[in-house]
Amino acid sequence: MLSSAHWEIRRGYGETFRHWGTRRLRAARLLAKGIHQSEVARRVGVHRQSVSRWAQQLEAEGLHGLKKAGRAGRRSRLSAEDLKKIECGLKRGPEALGYETGLWTA
Repeated sequence: MLSSAHWEIRRGYGETFRHWGTRRLRAARLLAKGIHQSEVARRVGVHRQSVSRWAQQLEAEGLHGLKKAGRAGRRSRLSAEDLKKIECGLKRGPEALGYETGLWTA
């Protein structure tokens, strides 16, 4: 069970959380009330595994642990240079790249 120190959520603290993710803060409040993780996930609109991870972060690091939410999805394999080349190609259009028509189709 999480200690009460982890759940010290004050009005001013909520301001800090605005850019950390209101979903994580809302989940923290619901978990503090003893609501089951799967129900928290349903109410907040996220996967149950996300709530489980947030609960572990809260246990280990308190509310500041939620700030380190990380990025979603897999890291891009493309470099900034690769992305720039793709963008330029898209702007030039399919015909400029050797396709028969001006439509991007398969």
